[in-house]
Amino acid sequence: MTIKAVSLDFADTLFPHRAREMEMILQAVAQYLQAHVPPFEFARLRDKFLEIRDRQFAQNRATLRENDFAARIAETAAYLSAAQEDEAVDAAVVDGAAAAYAEAFVGVMRMPEWLPELLETLASRYKLAVVSNYPLAAPIFRTLRENGLNDYLTTTVVSADVGFIKPHPAIFDAALAGLYVPPDQVVQGGDDWDADSIGAARAGSSAVRRVGFVCVVWCCGGW
Repeated sequence: MTIKAVSLDFADTLFPHRAREMEMILQAVAQYLQAHVPPFEFARLRDKFLEIRDRQFAQNRATLRENDFAARIAETAAYLSAAQEDEAVDAAVVDGAAAAYAEAFVGVMRMPEWLPELLETLASRYKLAVVSNYPLAAPIFRTLRENGLNDYLTTTVVSADVGFIKPHPAIFDAALAGLYVPPDQVVQGGDDWDADSIGAARAGSSAVRRVGFVCVVWCCGGW
C-alpha cells in the first residue's frame, strides 16, 4: 500500500491534554464565574463539569454525536448559581465562561519540542491532516496557528464542526475530502485505539474498513 497522507489526532497525540491541563482550563473558567455567581469552591465546578461531560458522552455513545459544550457550560453555571430547575443563567455569562475556557485552552497547550521537526519531516513526504475529537473547534485551530504548525497541514478537522466524533465515518470523510487522496493511502495516528481504529469496527461503523485508515497509536511525547 502506498501512503500519501497522514492524519493525526490532536489531544494527547500532538499536544498533552490530560487531567493537569483540564484542571488549569477549569481554573480559568472558575475565575471568570466567581465574578458572576455566588462564591463556590473550585472542586464543585470541576466535579460538576466533568459529571456533565461524562453524562453527555454516555447519552451520545450510541450515535457518536458530538457533545453540546454550550449546554455543559450553561448547566455548570446554573448549578453554581443555585438556579432553580426552570431558570437559566444569563446568556452573556455562559458565553463569557465558554470564552474563558477557550482562551485558557490555548494558553495551557504546550507544544512538545519534537513536534515541529516531526511535522516538517512528515510534510516533506506526505499530506498531513489533524483530525480531533473536541467540542470546541476554534481553540484547536488557534493553537495550531499560534505554534506555527499550519504550514505543515493540508487540512484540520474538528468534531465540533462535523457534529460527530471519531469513529463516526463523517469525521474521517471530512478529512479525506480535505486531503484529496484515495482512502487506502491514508494512515491515521492517535492515542485512542477505540476512537481511531478498533472502535469504528466495534460500533458497526464502516469508517476503518471503507475509508481505509490504518491506525498508528502513540502517546504524546514522540513516536
